[in-house]
Amino acid sequence: MMPSRVRFFLAHFFLLVSLGLAGSAFAGTAFGGVDVSTATGDSIQFDSSSGMATVKGHAAVASSTGTLEADQITINTKSKEGHAVGNVVLHQSSATLTGTEGDYDWNTSTGVLKDGKGVSPPWRFSGREVIQTSPDVFRLKDGSFTSCDMDPPHYKLRYSRSRFIKGDRINSKDTRLVIDETPVLFTPFYTRSLVPKKYEFRIEPGQSSRDGLRLLTTFGYPYTVHSYTRLSWDWRENTGNGGTLDHRYNIPGVVDGTLVMDYFRDTNPDPQPQEKRYKVQWGHYQKLTPKLTTRAHFFFQSDSKYGSDFDQQNLQGLVQNNNRPMQSQGEFTYQFLKSTLLAQFERDDLFDSSVSSHSFVSQLIAPKIVFNTIPLKFRFFPFYTNVSANYINQTQTRTSPQTALVYQPSANSSVQISRDFRSSWLGTLTPRFSFDETWQRNVQISTMMPGDIYSGRYGTGVALRRKMTRTSDVTLNYDYRVRFKNNRTDFDGVADDHGVESNVFAGTFLTRIGRNTRFQLSSGADLRAAPKSDPLRYNSKNERITPPALDMQWQASRRVSVFFRETYSVFDATTKKIVRTPLNTSGEIQVGDVSKATFFSQGFSFMKGAPTELSALTMSNRLKFFLTPHWYLDFNLTYRLLADHGMQYRSWAPTSKSLTVARDLHCWLLRMQFSGITSGSTTKTEAMFYIDLKTNVMSSNNVFNQNKDQPLLPTPGPAGPQAPPAPPPQAAP
Repeated sequence: MMPSRVRFFLAHFFLLVSLGLAGSAFAGTAFGGVDVSTATGDSIQFDSSSGMATVKGHAAVASSTGTLEADQITINTKSKEGHAVGNVVLHQSSATLTGTEGDYDWNTSTGVLKDGKGVSPPWRFSGREVIQTSPDVFRLKDGSFTSCDMDPPHYKLRYSRSRFIKGDRINSKDTRLVIDETPVLFTPFYTRSLVPKKYEFRIEPGQSSRDGLRLLTTFGYPYTVHSYTRLSWDWRENTGNGGTLDHRYNIPGVVDGTLVMDYFRDTNPDPQPQEKRYKVQWGHYQKLTPKLTTRAHFFFQSDSKYGSDFDQQNLQGLVQNNNRPMQSQGEFTYQFLKSTLLAQFERDDLFDSSVSSHSFVSQLIAPKIVFNTIPLKFRFFPFYTNVSANYINQTQTRTSPQTALVYQPSANSSVQISRDFRSSWLGTLTPRFSFDETWQRNVQISTMMPGDIYSGRYGTGVALRRKMTRTSDVTLNYDYRVRFKNNRTDFDGVADDHGVESNVFAGTFLTRIGRNTRFQLSSGADLRAAPKSDPLRYNSKNERITPPALDMQWQASRRVSVFFRETYSVFDATTKKIVRTPLNTSGEIQVGDVSKATFFSQGFSFMKGAPTELSALTMSNRLKFFLTPHWYLDFNLTYRLLADHGMQYRSWAPTSKSLTVARDLHCWLLRMQFSGITSGSTTKTEAMFYIDLKTNVMSSNNVFNQNKDQPLLPTPGPAGPQAPPAPPPQAAP
């Protein structure tokens, strides 16, 4: 008798040989449709005379496109039929099928799965019998399908007979729409396309104090694999209406571009109304060779103050301007191993409405050459060196065609040198040196400034970072920078500041407690000589001191954080007296996590003003939480507290407020935004309403997902419809 282990491996070997000899017997499985390559299980029995193979215990048959698993799989290599029993699962790249029992005929590539269920994202389907007639076609009896990923789903379509083609269409008979467990609609025949919708369709109503009622309708569609076109129609009650064409194209790593054309009929009663307003903008990027790329940009609009978003204009009406700006630009970039060379050309045009009624050149740049390097380290010069230089041949900007177009070339170059030196007893010492120079042709030669204009600067400094304890460190920094005389390399000693632009010593002390608690003190001193126009400026040493600043961050608990900052004034430049008083004090208390469902913050900022001014304290609040498991609220309020004198605050004036209310509709999201900004005696209000599929709002992460392994991002501001954070977990029933 052979040992059982030897019999198992021999049976496995003969099974694989028979599968290989069978050839077409497994060329198209009913569920996999691919060649079988591997069969595994706890035990394998094979009878070469009858051609029967039985795989028991964690049975699996793997193929190039999927894996079939069951408690037991029986294969008849002669009749080319198979039978799977118990916990049948088929994993495919496009779908996953499960059932209790299945029969397969590899001759006809057909099969029947009892109590079958299938997943072809985002659709789920099931049936008392699931008959697969080809790899992507199923016939189902007495089942249902839905796109809801909840269990049980919020809705489903039940049917008596159905034909399901993955990624194409589903046709069903005797179909009933069931919401929760209540049938609400019946139809004898139902068909639906399963092709993912490529287009985007949005209707966004809203209201603002400037535009009145407004409605933005957007339709987008990818006409080709590498392009997407969006059409928008914007109607505003008080301002006008118009449309936008936004066409984008992209071949990853090779070509990228955007074309935007905007047209609007302005009905706003401005002092100088302009009925038709339009603009065209095109940007293009292309990689010509692995190291050479090019960019092009073109921009034209009907007037210099026109924008498609009128909310960004002032409340009194649009400022009309007859200038029609046009800009065209092109550039080439060549990437060397350690440097970059760029050549750029640009032309700006304006429209003349007073003299010629034609466009004229406002400025030309032909060309602009820029050269930059990465930090370089030479063999005999152990310092990191950055070199940059550019040359630009451009004309002076003109606003009238009667002004001559005069070229004024210029150039500048700079060198920065630095290096970190580390010592166990000194810390990290970083000396640095910089030099830059600028040349410009003087097109207006006079006796006061003959010839071209040259100026230069050099600077030096050093920084020392020393760790005092395991949690504390000190940083000391010195910076000195001087300027040369025009057209000379001598110090500009005749200038009011003696040519010294910076001579500052600064220091910072930082200590940490844990990961989220820190305390920092910083200040400095100006070491420059007093200017010639005010020789008594630094008579008091306090006048040289940079206002000391205190920063504190304290994590009081896991959910409570406190932030505080105070800047002290040690000298009053108006009264020329030594003072010790807070110049600015601000702080904030945060409860919860801004990226989670519940969050509250209270902040304040106090700026000391002149004695004759009212004392103003700016307050800011943010509150976000779920009203119910599906209703979400985010409220922001900023206001000022006013006092006649001292800290006796008797009135308050709001400066801005916003409220976002969102409703989780599972597959959909309803979002409402209300905002108001107060400027003087005028308040600008706005209301926006959105309803959209979450797949359109959040393409990478469904923030309603309660998966705790993935951190949730905070809800952005009112730039567009965004999904709110996840609702709090519900208690088990």
